[in-house]
Amino acid sequence: MILSDDGEFLLVLSDGGVKKVSTKDGKVTPVKVKGEMVLKTADERAYIFNHSWRQLKKKFYDPKLHGVDWDFYYSEYKKFLPHINNNYDFAEMLSEMLGEMNASHTGSGYRFNAPTGDRTASLGLLYDYSHSETGAKVAEVLIGGPMDKAASKVRIGHVIEKIDEFGWSKHFRLALVDLNEESLKNNLFSETAAVNRGLQVLAFDNEPEAKDWLLSDRGTMR
Repeated sequence: MILSDDGEFLLVLSDGGVKKVSTKDGKVTPVKVKGEMVLKTADERAYIFNHSWRQLKKKFYDPKLHGVDWDFYYSEYKKFLPHINNNYDFAEMLSEMLGEMNASHTGSGYRFNAPTGDRTASLGLLYDYSHSETGAKVAEVLIGGPMDKAASKVRIGHVIEKIDEFGWSKHFRLALVDLNEESLKNNLFSETAAVNRGLQVLAFDNEPEAKDWLLSDRGTMR
């Protein structure tokens, strides 16, 4: 918390953001902050490698390190760093080095995270395309998918008739909009597969054309 030079407001760091609080009436105004960071991933991995090696050497419960020549393994494994260009391989290499200590609760793991990755409306289901009545009949629930949860009541043989307030039938239209030229090719393949099964699904490279098709009376398939 910082008081402005004129005493008119306070700058407060709260809930992960910066807020401006008036000293006169207590009015709170969010302060927009935008920043960019250039991450040198190779340097970051080198730092983590050195830090991990150093921490184990200083804090391992056995001062004699199980008789292991820890300095030797530092040199042996560090030579791999220039040839690693991703965190998965780095975690594997680091885990191998820590494993030389032959001690429990030592190792390294990698957890993939893509905060800007693709977000789809896929339910993680395969459907019975021989089903000719209203709705979509579930043929399989994909393992690890959105419906493969203990709380989910969806099972093989169930018929999905509505999603929210929208009915599901072969007359239902779905427009896929993909601005990426490369991934659009994959969606065009999905479009063909859907059309071959009698579904009205088209992929577009822009929103205006997609909206025109969805709102048109004809719904012409190409």
